[in-house]
Amino acid sequence: EKTPHIHAVVVPITKDSRLSADTLFNPKTLKQLQTDYAEAMGVHGLDRGTIGSRRQHEEMKQVYGRQTATAAELGPLVQPAQAQAFTLEVPPLIGRDTWRADQEAKINAEIARQVSALNSRLQEVGKIAVAQAGAVERAEVLEKQLRTAEGLKQGNFEAK
Repeated sequence: EKTPHIHAVVVPITKDSRLSADTLFNPKTLKQLQTDYAEAMGVHGLDRGTIGSRRQHEEMKQVYGRQTATAAELGPLVQPAQAQAFTLEVPPLIGRDTWRADQEAKINAEIARQVSALNSRLQEVGKIAVAQAGAVERAEVLEKQLRTAEGLKQGNFEAK
């Protein structure tokens, strides 16, 4: 099996002989069952998952697909920015102060546009980096699960 798991058929009978799944299987008791099971299986290398975790199981295909998509998204964003040359017109003989102010305004507007474009690219890279960090964490969890599964498989093989 790719993922070790168990199947159990349980009849939820309470201490006062009632049939009640709600009493025996609620969030509190299910957490305790997971903890008790992990403690019993600890000798086989099985670790309890993080208590209260909201993580969802992901197929490895999804993890690898996200890595490929991330690389494709980052490609254009990490291209070096090329400086754009700005050429000045020949200054007029009359009205040089006005001309200078106009030229400075044009240059500052172009610099602001380029900085804005680079900041947008940096924000995208930042979002992707955060997503990648989450993917790395998920990969570490999956790797740990795989090592546990391999250990259990090897233990069962040796026992047989």
